[in-house]
Amino acid sequence: MAHIKFYPRHYDDMEIYKKLFIMILTDKQKSIKSQLEQLQKLGPLTTIWELSKVAESIALHNYDHFRFFCNQEQLKEVIAHWRTVCDVYRHMIIAEKLPVGERKAFRIFDTELDLLEVPEDEKLTPATLCLMLEMAIIMRDKACVEILLDSIPDEYMEINGTDSTILGLTAHANFIHSAVYYNSEPVTLLEKCNALNKHISTDYWYELGMWQALDELRTTQDLTAFEAAVVAQFTRHSNMHKHDTGLITHMLPKQLIAPVCIAHDKYGYVPQHQNDYLPEWLLTGKFEQAIPSCDD
Repeated sequence: MAHIKFYPRHYDDMEIYKKLFIMILTDKQKSIKSQLEQLQKLGPLTTIWELSKVAESIALHNYDHFRFFCNQEQLKEVIAHWRTVCDVYRHMIIAEKLPVGERKAFRIFDTELDLLEVPEDEKLTPATLCLMLEMAIIMRDKACVEILLDSIPDEYMEINGTDSTILGLTAHANFIHSAVYYNSEPVTLLEKCNALNKHISTDYWYELGMWQALDELRTTQDLTAFEAAVVAQFTRHSNMHKHDTGLITHMLPKQLIAPVCIAHDKYGYVPQHQNDYLPEWLLTGKFEQAIPSCDD
């Protein structure tokens, strides 16, 4: 049986790492306070966007710490901050859809923000929306997933054109849309997106590898082939990070994990190998089973 490992950073004295963790976390909490203090200057939209980045950074930092030391309190913080991030995503899209003159109250980190209509040039890009979607899918935040998908401009869902960046986003958005709504014609989407391959950078296409495998599973129902794709994609990721444990996607490669979560929920996929990146609570979305003390 294959065993796909992640490779945490190594320190000669792990107690030093624990102290470093506390220091960084304290600094991140100060960043939240600093962003809130600049609310009047930055405005509510910029403020919640910056707060979402801090919250996600705290979650990833806690996740690293949890995976190193199996500390349940850290895992509780991880889930809480991931949920906060998804809540921020949802409210940012709500703000984008507000009619002129309307306001939407949003409370974050014990502070009430009054959201206003988002100017056209400040709206979230399709690339950012796709990355947000992967986090929302992992968290099984259905409302967040739906509002994010609905916000991707129609022109970025049309499989045509020649611009490589737009084509990459097109394939990304279409694969996610199909996976969530199961509403494209069998094979057609996969064939169209595969036809874009020669126009998309190798790195971008690799990032879409699990989404492509998920669409193949949707059309073929072949769990064996999907299992092979999971092993191949996560092995590549593991080997890549074995020599660079500082990369931000090291322990949580969302672009790989999100489609596997959908495969589990929709098609009953269960890994037939040992995969350090896919603990059962993350694969199933049953976070409270991993954290008995975590509130709903």
